[in-house]
Amino acid sequence: MEIEEYVRLAKPGEIVLVEYSSLSPYPEVFYKIGEGRWERLVVTDFLDSGLHVIRWLKFSGKEIPTEKIKRIKVGGSSRWGKIILDMDPYKDPVVLMINFFKTLVSTYKEVPGAIAVTLNHEKLLARYDYDPYLLNEVLAVPTTLIGNPLRTAFVFMNYELTEKRYLALFEEIATRVLRVEGDGTVKVLKSINLEEEGLEMKVVK
Repeated sequence: MEIEEYVRLAKPGEIVLVEYSSLSPYPEVFYKIGEGRWERLVVTDFLDSGLHVIRWLKFSGKEIPTEKIKRIKVGGSSRWGKIILDMDPYKDPVVLMINFFKTLVSTYKEVPGAIAVTLNHEKLLARYDYDPYLLNEVLAVPTTLIGNPLRTAFVFMNYELTEKRYLALFEEIATRVLRVEGDGTVKVLKSINLEEEGLEMKVVK
């Protein structure tokens, strides 16, 4: 099975965790998720993480129609995409989460078959030293939205930089867990279809 086929197996309501290392070509997975359906993407971009992804893909020769991608901007200074919410991550994090949740839900209703992509929220959690209260607020979002038929979600996290207990909590919530290795191999660590576990695909031929 090819990676572009696999990411399309995710059903509405699922949360797919995409773990990667600092050396892995994870932007290719982002590209496979969005390819041919960019107008359905709702990207939550923490601290300009998306800018690196966009530049990596453009340097590799791929065209990304950023003007079609809806973006929730959480910190950072880049202005790419259709910014539907611009949040200051250093203000009250609880207020931030409330505004974030409201925007997500309303956008899902406006975009048929929405594909939610979250890029590196662990960067913000590290800024608050993984405060337990904030963790509960953050984890309440995927826990509440899992099973929501209005969207399919993909969450990208750098497993080398994420606090291990938090990573384990998110792995427990996710319906599928993919890991992108440095050589471009994508391995299925967890799936709602148990026969898929252990499956390996190449994101770069």
